[in-house]
Amino acid sequence: MPYSKPKNSQEKEVMKTARKKKVSEDEIPIDELKKGSLKRQLKLGAKAEPLKIRELQKLKKVEDGQETEFRGKMIKMTPLLKKRVNLGITLMRLPKK
Repeated sequence: MPYSKPKNSQEKEVMKTARKKKVSEDEIPIDELKKGSLKRQLKLGAKAEPLKIRELQKLKKVEDGQETEFRGKMIKMTPLLKKRVNLGITLMRLPKK
């Protein structure tokens, strides 16, 4: 089916919404992420040394509901923390521009 231009504004809106990526219930949209939320949840200050992938990989192995020690502080693993750790690992592996 060849592409045809939308004829009115209602058709344009339908096309725009059709192009938007579908987000499932457990995903957090990129535009709603809070800067520094992982560090805040890990009880680290803004001036703390940068996180390393190796540290985050150790946290990723901890099961939900378990407590673990991270840089001398006790942290309880929650589903949200697990998602943030996973996202942090993914973003750290992306090539830098």
